[in-house]
Amino acid sequence: MQAELAICRQLQKTFKTIQEQSEQWKLTLETCQKDMTSLENLVEQYQCCAKVDLLQTPLAESFPDIKEKLLYKLHDEMTDMINRLQDILSAQNILKDKVSHQAEQCMDLYSKYAGQLTMKKMTECSPLWPSMATMLQWVQDFSRLYREDILCKQHTLEVFSPDKPEAVSSLVEHWKMNKMLQQQMEELLPLVTFFQQEQF
Repeated sequence: MQAELAICRQLQKTFKTIQEQSEQWKLTLETCQKDMTSLENLVEQYQCCAKVDLLQTPLAESFPDIKEKLLYKLHDEMTDMINRLQDILSAQNILKDKVSHQAEQCMDLYSKYAGQLTMKKMTECSPLWPSMATMLQWVQDFSRLYREDILCKQHTLEVFSPDKPEAVSSLVEHWKMNKMLQQQMEELLPLVTFFQQEQF
């Protein structure tokens, strides 16, 4: 009984943390969408400017280095955008760490009490909430999805280059809401509502 109570209490803490961090996660992504749009516009301007032969235009007579200056200015603005995204990623990394810590606490407790818990007890569910085994798996899934999302975003920032269309497309795509993570939030968190309200 003690083992079951300890794990259930930790699961409640973990799902509470996941719920809180999920809301913050979505907010941080929403705040960066304007930056993403601005970055796409800057990349488009940079690519157009790089392709145009400004030496063949009237501007070249008065401003022979105008192309280099424009490209430099656009590159500088894109760097500022990437730095802002890096700051957002750092904030998301903190959220991810909080979820991972709670998930590890769950698994540590399970490892500690595994010998006291039968398969029947672990897989037993009530009409109101899933089994402990199912909830432990969900917790691990959330932790993994947060971690993978962070790694993907970090990679897109590291390989970003306005000269590489595929790198730009990858960054834009991965900085949208992770569909698998969003699905987990929308489908699984409501299923533990009654479990979260239980007094253990």
